[in-house]
Amino acid sequence: MVPIRLRKTKLARDFGDLIVHGGNTIFVPIEQNAAARAAELRARYNLSLTDSIQVAVALMAGCDSFLTNDRQLVRVRELHVLVLEDCIAQAQTSAQ
Repeated sequence: MVPIRLRKTKLARDFGDLIVHGGNTIFVPIEQNAAARAAELRARYNLSLTDSIQVAVALMAGCDSFLTNDRQLVRVRELHVLVLEDCIAQAQTSAQ
């Protein structure tokens, strides 16, 4: 994380607090079923291990959408993937 590398401890702590205590945030335990689903997704979409675990857990948790900076995840058909850059561009267009 860049703030840690830059020794901006307050910014790193604030970011951590936002992730942990932010609105609409829940923590879902990763169980054996999630690992099996992640392996299936990884093979089907050629995802990285971390991406496949995140997508599998999101699916198992019943998430409506998955917000990411990784445009390659839109190829996952089982989940509505929102790319942050596209969301910002759409919001800016709507505001004009």
